[in-house]
Amino acid sequence: MLQILGIKKTLFLLILFSISALAFSYKFFYLVPRVSSIESEASLNQSDVFESGQKISDLVDNHERFVEQKNRYDFIKNVNFFNDQNRLEVRKLIAEAINSSKVVSAKYNIGALKVERNSSAKEVDHKLLKTDITFDVGAIDDADIYNFILLLNHGFPGVLVIEEVGITRTKELTQPILKQIGTGVPVSLVEAKIKIVWWTMVQKDAVEATASLMEAF
Repeated sequence: MLQILGIKKTLFLLILFSISALAFSYKFFYLVPRVSSIESEASLNQSDVFESGQKISDLVDNHERFVEQKNRYDFIKNVNFFNDQNRLEVRKLIAEAINSSKVVSAKYNIGALKVERNSSAKEVDHKLLKTDITFDVGAIDDADIYNFILLLNHGFPGVLVIEEVGITRTKELTQPILKQIGTGVPVSLVEAKIKIVWWTMVQKDAVEATASLMEAF
């Protein structure tokens, strides 16, 4: 065979076979594991990028929730929602609303303090307080009654829920009534029945003290 191919050609073929064997060995023992390693690293890097992105997204969501909760807390703090519903303070506020609204007469009844069950308040060691207040109001015009309600709503600590407003015209504006009004005699042409619910929240330990204070008025 050596005679047919010649020594040089035989050596050349042996060199080619050796190079091919080395190339195969390099590919099999180095390149394939290296490619697998690179693919694995790339997969891990992609996973790290995804996890980092998820963490950033979670941080943004948590920040937005925090801002929302802070705004809500600031709002209820600004309306003095954390209030023990002091009876003396309330009577002063009602008197101011009566005088400022120019209603002719106003009788009211402040109901008993009620402690409402509320899981959110319980979690922060607070109690939700509720008081029903009813009014019988007389005025020359219904606009004075609406103004009275508006003043109550803005002046009261906590949150007021207007549950019922019923306005009835009891008298017509006649010449004799005009004369009475002109001389300074208070005359009611409309009457209203108003029911509101007053909501506030206090620390759990303050409930008994608040209840005792309210019983005195």
